[in-house]
Amino acid sequence: MSLTEEELNQPFNFAELMRFKLQKNEHKGPWTQYGLDCLREGLLEEVAELLDAIDNDEHSVDVALEAADVANFAMMVADVYERERKKMKKRHEAVE
Repeated sequence: MSLTEEELNQPFNFAELMRFKLQKNEHKGPWTQYGLDCLREGLLEEVAELLDAIDNDEHSVDVALEAADVANFAMMVADVYERERKKMKKRHEAVE
């Protein structure tokens, strides 16, 4: 899946860029299969890639796509964190 030239020349719809990047990586499976530590590491790697793209004065589309990766990983971290907290709460309540 790739963006068309016309899509590249349109103002960024950030949510669409996020969706595009998620679809591009569907082969990796659902993010809920990964632990919080793995996702945190992925987030840090994506931030580094974003900063590299900025520092290397890459095309604004490339910077936006890297930013979409950062946003996606941040969303995944928040989702898995919430899921893990709910599991811990249920375990704690079961012990009481």
